[in-house]
Amino acid sequence: MEDFLPLVSVTLLCSLGAEPDRSWVELLTALSAAKSLTVHSHSNTPSKLPMLKFLNLKHFEFRASHCSLSDWLLINQIIESSYELEHLCIEEDTKIHYLPEPKESFWIEPQSVPTCMLNNLRTIKFVNFKGLKSDIKFMTYMLGNAQVLKTLAIICDSAPLEEEFRLTAELLKLPRASRM
Repeated sequence: MEDFLPLVSVTLLCSLGAEPDRSWVELLTALSAAKSLTVHSHSNTPSKLPMLKFLNLKHFEFRASHCSLSDWLLINQIIESSYELEHLCIEEDTKIHYLPEPKESFWIEPQSVPTCMLNNLRTIKFVNFKGLKSDIKFMTYMLGNAQVLKTLAIICDSAPLEEEFRLTAELLKLPRASRM
């Protein structure tokens, strides 16, 4: 597959197994020049991709029914390989309430702070934030390392008002690298 150099925006609807096959890798490699990437995950996304570089990516949006371990690994990998990333959006489906919270967090911190978080990441939006361990660990890491962050939008559509207040208080206590 050839690179789609003039490509600006890409939306992928994924329903794949946990291991990437050759066509998935070829597709992402061909789309790596895009400036905007939206991934809709309907099952496990591949947990580990070859180290692709998204050199032009400025906007990444990830939508899933719930963020599984493989989803968090993919989000992590995209953040690490997108040096110009300015806007990050994670959206979980509000209809999924029956899954028990895992005992451990699925979010795994990168080994070093990604370049985009030091220089470019200005906006983070988390839609249908549930306050799970992975969500809190992710927000703790992002707030503590995103040095030029200007806007943080957290939307808790399905939580009772008391839970929203508790989550807000918890998030407000987190240390921040930027002067938001």
